[in-house]
Amino acid sequence: MCCSLAPCRGSTCTGPGSLAMAVGVKLVLSGLLCALLLGGGYDYLFNLEVNKCRMTYMYEYPHFIPLRLPTEVRKKFPHYSLIVYGEGNYSETLKKGKFSGIPVLFIPGNGGSHKQVRSLASVAYRKAMDHNTKFHFNFFAVNINEELGALYGPVLERQTEFVTLSIQHILKLYEDSPRKPKSVVLIGHSMGGMVARAAHVTKNISASTAPLIITQATPHTRPVIVTDPSIEDFYEKIPSCWLTADHLAIVWCHQLVMPIMRSLFDIVDSKTLQITTDRQRIINVFDYHLSKRITGKRYKGTWHSPTIEFDIEADWKEILRRQHTHTAQENPRPMYLMIPLHPGHHLYQKAMIVATNLDKKDWVMACQANHVHKNTRMCLNGENLSHMTRRLLGKVKAVELDLTTLSNAGHSHVIVYLPPTDEKVEVSVDVHGEGGRQKDFEVPAFIKSFTQTLIVDTTPQRALSYNVSLQGLHEPWQSFKFTLRPRSASCVNHSVIQAKIFVPWAQKESVLQNSDPVKSFYAEVDVLPPADRNFSSASIQFVLDPDCSYSIVVQGNLLGIFRRIVSQFGQQVPTYIAVHLLLTLARQLQTLGDEGYCPTLFSAMLTLTPLAVIPFVKVMNMVLKNMDVYDDFSIMEESGQQLAVLPILFFLGTLPLSLALGGLAWGFILFFGNSAHFVVTKVLGRSLGGGDMIADLAMSGLSRVPVLLGVALISLAYSTCGTLALCLAGFFYFIKVFKLYEDFIEKIVVGLIPGTSENRSKTDKALSQLNFHMTLMMMIFLVSALNAPAFIVWGRLLSHNLQLVQDPSLYVAVTVLIGLCFLWQKKVPQCDKRFYKQLGYLVHSLAVLTLLYGSVNLYRVSYILSAAVILVVVHQLVAPRKPPQRESQEDESPSERSRPFMAQVDESESDGTNSGSITSDNDSGPNQRII
Repeated sequence: MCCSLAPCRGSTCTGPGSLAMAVGVKLVLSGLLCALLLGGGYDYLFNLEVNKCRMTYMYEYPHFIPLRLPTEVRKKFPHYSLIVYGEGNYSETLKKGKFSGIPVLFIPGNGGSHKQVRSLASVAYRKAMDHNTKFHFNFFAVNINEELGALYGPVLERQTEFVTLSIQHILKLYEDSPRKPKSVVLIGHSMGGMVARAAHVTKNISASTAPLIITQATPHTRPVIVTDPSIEDFYEKIPSCWLTADHLAIVWCHQLVMPIMRSLFDIVDSKTLQITTDRQRIINVFDYHLSKRITGKRYKGTWHSPTIEFDIEADWKEILRRQHTHTAQENPRPMYLMIPLHPGHHLYQKAMIVATNLDKKDWVMACQANHVHKNTRMCLNGENLSHMTRRLLGKVKAVELDLTTLSNAGHSHVIVYLPPTDEKVEVSVDVHGEGGRQKDFEVPAFIKSFTQTLIVDTTPQRALSYNVSLQGLHEPWQSFKFTLRPRSASCVNHSVIQAKIFVPWAQKESVLQNSDPVKSFYAEVDVLPPADRNFSSASIQFVLDPDCSYSIVVQGNLLGIFRRIVSQFGQQVPTYIAVHLLLTLARQLQTLGDEGYCPTLFSAMLTLTPLAVIPFVKVMNMVLKNMDVYDDFSIMEESGQQLAVLPILFFLGTLPLSLALGGLAWGFILFFGNSAHFVVTKVLGRSLGGGDMIADLAMSGLSRVPVLLGVALISLAYSTCGTLALCLAGFFYFIKVFKLYEDFIEKIVVGLIPGTSENRSKTDKALSQLNFHMTLMMMIFLVSALNAPAFIVWGRLLSHNLQLVQDPSLYVAVTVLIGLCFLWQKKVPQCDKRFYKQLGYLVHSLAVLTLLYGSVNLYRVSYILSAAVILVVVHQLVAPRKPPQRESQEDESPSERSRPFMAQVDESESDGTNSGSITSDNDSGPNQRII
């Protein structure tokens, strides 16, 4: 029975005009969404804040000194090593095995090097020498062969075991030290931070052994991408810097290296000269150096004295206005600015004080002005409020005070101390009532957000700050642009000092990126709120220039929204491409059952709609939740990352990508298929020690009995890497589809010759085979791409004469290759088979499962695609044939239909004319010319 192009019949047909219009509308919408996703992806990857990190340099020549590990450790981990960092003359001491410092172990991340320890270690070495401290640090690092732990899960467990053994070995190095340490500080970059955490929870490492873990750019809650089940299992086992730094720069960023080293020096117990066991002190020290330090490079438990004695001989000046700016230029005498409290007055409830170039650490106090000296009212002592100071950008600091609370405590004034100085010092004061500098604002919904909404028409005169409470800003995809417009032309060149967003559920405060000169700030939340309790709203505080007033407007940032979507959900793009291919295959199978022919990949894909899968996914998700079965949508919901419109958005937005990949595949077939075939022929000819004739015979053999190729590739998968075998299989499939295309073109030309109309049915059959194999080939390519991490890791290990400990791509590769052994030797699709529609429904259900279980755990997509290949193979093997029809009896003899499957190899592919070609015609007579 041949495959014929049949017109639609009856009520199943849709008018060509309405169908074309529906497809056109869908393509326009899909193209728009795809452009926004691509724009968001570009913005996420390339539109970054300027990296203002300064490089950390070595003071003397660095040495990475290898340490000899126990024999059993070296045998078990031959490609790992442990080093200690030395610099200058001190390196000779370390080479002799004399260790007397506090041990710190650095763990590099994904593809990272042990040499990244040098920035931290060099600063620690120089700091100990310059300050002549009674202690110093020894920095160790593990050399984990620059393995890709973020892409290949099995190495994480191996790295964790090696780090655990390294910690134990480091402590043994100090057996002869007068101050024998009992703990090791762990510093992990990227995935090294997760390895440090994993080592901390092993039975061999206790909290006292590793009391402090510092992580840099570590994905703590979830892996960036789940490429194999081992990564998922690893995460299940494990229970601020003012400037942004990129993922690699964070290890040498001087603005971060220095606070970390100051923190390490400050958590050393002065009595034991080891890391303190006081956990609260450790937290306070790092909190001070990384977020709260205003002045001073050392932390002290009593940094701000609780009370301050005042100098009665200083200049005392009372500020009577609620908004005032005091400027001191080369002030030779100390001065106290006195701000009255006025208890009970509704305009004296809050105050903000901003100081520029005021380096004095104790600068804000409250007191009772009950003493008179030289006819001047003043205070003798007061309560120190300087611990409430927070740092702004540059040399600007600020403090916000509750004047009502201070009045109730018996104070009459707030005092600002200005020490003698030879530079310009500026202090601005803004006293106001409760709520006078604040407004609650409900962020607009998605559709309404793209029109500008006025929040504040005019900020109060000489206001130093304005707070906007953002009710409703808690979704991962939200992005808003807040613009401050000066109300006076004289203020156009004045800038907003700073804008900061506070996320209460994360106790996180972040400086917002400024896009000068329009004074716009982009507000987003990176930490999602907890789902099990109420939380306060996020808020933005704008620190203003007191000489200007502003209007504040907000507008949804469309590109920012899609940047957030890409950053949160971009790893799902391959999942949706797999869904498109599965639905395309399902549509082709259903058309084969209804019409007897296989449509092209493009025509089938253009008919796809989100309604084909998303309603089923939603229903299945609800059913599974009621059964306490967790799918990937439940995982996203629990983590607060579920977006209701995400499946529709990604289904339509990635559809042009799937079509583009199909077009790219066709382009390669048209322009590079012949070259690929030529290369394979030459390679086979050389490897077999013969010329083109030998190569053609080899290609003919592989074409006629591709099971031999399949077995060879399966053997290759077991001996090397499954993905390598998949890639070679995809390459062979590419050549096969190219030969089918050549055969199809020739049949079209022959069909145009007068008197050859009887070949039309064979042309239609060749077209069906070409379309069907095209979809299957793209599925194989996608499986290979999804398993690429295993191939990359295998290639890196191969350079060290090592093999994969565990190959996550092996079973998928073997499953697919077994299926291809049958698909390559059988002329599929066999259009006279029954149950094509039922097979299409099964493949359709696999598309639903792909979204349910492959949206987060990407590695499962390969399993589902390989299952689809096996379903097609089983159908072609066991599905019964349709009853023979009279018009098909001339095309296929009963004896041909009764032949066993393995014997139905296309004998028309080798008659000596072109033994290397692969034809799709299974009905050639003995006198038919072979293509």
